[in-house]
Amino acid sequence: MQGTFPVVDKNTGEYTLFFDDKKNFYAYHIDSQNNVENSFLSEGLPKKYNEVIGHYKNGDKTMLFLKDKGNKKFGSILFDFDKQTSKEIVYDFKLQKESYVTSYSNEDNFYLVTIVNKSSVLNLYTFDFEGQYKKESIDLQGETFLSTQGKAIDLHKLMLSEGPKGTGTYTSNLDVVEISPESPNTIEITSESTKMYSKDSSFIISLDGGLDTYLLQIDPKAISYKLTAIARPSLTGEKINSNSFILDDNIHLIAATVDALKYEVKALNTKKIIKSYTVKEDEEISFKNTPIIQEGGRIKDYREMEKTAKLLRRLGKEYIGIAVEKLDDNYVVTIGSKKEISTGGGPGVSFVGVGGAAGAFTVGVIVPSYNPVFNSFNSYTKTKATRIECLFDANFNHLDGNIKNNVFEKINQDSEEIKSKSGETIFILNNKFIWGYYDKASNNYLLYEY
Repeated sequence: MQGTFPVVDKNTGEYTLFFDDKKNFYAYHIDSQNNVENSFLSEGLPKKYNEVIGHYKNGDKTMLFLKDKGNKKFGSILFDFDKQTSKEIVYDFKLQKESYVTSYSNEDNFYLVTIVNKSSVLNLYTFDFEGQYKKESIDLQGETFLSTQGKAIDLHKLMLSEGPKGTGTYTSNLDVVEISPESPNTIEITSESTKMYSKDSSFIISLDGGLDTYLLQIDPKAISYKLTAIARPSLTGEKINSNSFILDDNIHLIAATVDALKYEVKALNTKKIIKSYTVKEDEEISFKNTPIIQEGGRIKDYREMEKTAKLLRRLGKEYIGIAVEKLDDNYVVTIGSKKEISTGGGPGVSFVGVGGAAGAFTVGVIVPSYNPVFNSFNSYTKTKATRIECLFDANFNHLDGNIKNNVFEKINQDSEEIKSKSGETIFILNNKFIWGYYDKASNNYLLYEY
């Protein structure tokens, strides 16, 4: 279980690590030279608040925001490092006739995003350090959203998770996964149909559950939006699976049937195709650099397939995804699909404070959904994926050769050598990846730079 929550100040290179032990939240503020500047604790919120969804930082004050399992109730903990005090706040509103979508944090504020049920109206909640909040709305009722069958639907339905493949149904779940473009991303995460990408002062929600890929860019400070529809790659067939991934100024789109696969790169500003690749079931995949790989719920459950047709059968029937990573001046593109598998709950883990602070404590059930870097690193344990990996140059021409291990694979190799670790986290600091864990043998929380 995760119980370590990093908050990074990009301007100063300082960061704060928060740890939960079911009873208290421990805060350690660390300066740019990796020295623990100060630390103290909060008594935390009631146990029903089990997920950290974001933060708001201003000077010596940092506020963590939490929600309950039902996505209805919200609270926060304010840490004042100057006064060495904390304040726990339970907000007096409960979501009714609206659903939690996502959260967004930047230097201006923390934004809680909801949608009015069975509508195309988004609500944005903002909060201050005194426990007051404000609610403002973005009305998209005049916009047109089309289902995969070409029928007009509202934004709320477009955001709902797709039911079992082939049924054309939707579940009641509204799952929006946040993407960290700076880090490697797995098919297990990018195969979600609704994704969020954070920008400096705005965020994009990409929606792949309809006829086109819809990009909804929200400026929360101006309470404004921009909606763009991008046509998915054209294929013939009764059932076409598709998805997308945004990196830099381009959108990468994938579409597949059980007979064919098409991958396109388009410029976001013009929607023009930069590069396109197509392969059919009886053809070799000329642009892949790895075999067709199938992995189970653990990284060691590995096997390879030979025929393109086997890959296409999975892409056409399962949850399809595409992930793009910049590697030096080139791009690594992963294309694949996932099939959900059941996983059991994990054991509790224990933690001792940074620098060997006295008193071990057990990390609780609170999870940090707002850390997409760690979520991506951790995602391979939850699904069954089939994929290929491809290498392209800056203009998306295919390159031959082996693909180097990414940073997550390097961290995982190092992690496997350590048996007595717990409370892991990964975050980005000064354009470097920081991997941390509590080492039981030394009674310290250790941090490594990659």
